[in-house]
Amino acid sequence: MGTHFYKFNRSIMGTLIYWGKLEMKYYDLNNDGFNVCFKDTEIETAKDIFNVGKHRTVKTGGVWLKNHLKNKK
Repeated sequence: MGTHFYKFNRSIMGTLIYWGKLEMKYYDLNNDGFNVCFKDTEIETAKDIFNVGKHRTVKTGGVWLKNHLKNKK
């Protein structure tokens, strides 16, 4: 398994909305202020406001990842 990134778009309210999962070869270093990427090894320790539902947010990437994996099933 290669390195991949979780890409988020920052909303006007400041929360991070999940956009997709990128492989390292598709990662673009020229991100604007509205795109945020976390490496697969850094997502568990990331601190920000992640959107997990319509009206629900969490403050860490680890909690977001658990919710994301649970909802994928």
